[in-house]
Amino acid sequence: MKLFRNIMVAILMLHSSSNLQAGKLGEPKEVVFTATVDGTEQRYGEMLPENFDPAKKHHILIALHSHGSDRQQCVASPYQEFAAARDAAAK
Repeated sequence: MKLFRNIMVAILMLHSSSNLQAGKLGEPKEVVFTATVDGTEQRYGEMLPENFDPAKKHHILIALHSHGSDRQQCVASPYQEFAAARDAAAK
């Protein structure tokens, strides 16, 4: 069963700033992994803050797309619903 075949996400890492100042996100990166449940190749988009430090704690925003769109729209689309998610992540 191809359980995850149609599930795609974009992960946007959030700054851990308490005052929510606007920042900038780096370029989108496509991440590929093999699902352990059925062995299929899965992909998601990831955008990290420009000055991302993996040694620090961060909040995370996961943006899910709907039927008829894909993970690329979450990280690059000018549509307001996707742009709003990226703007929130940049803060």
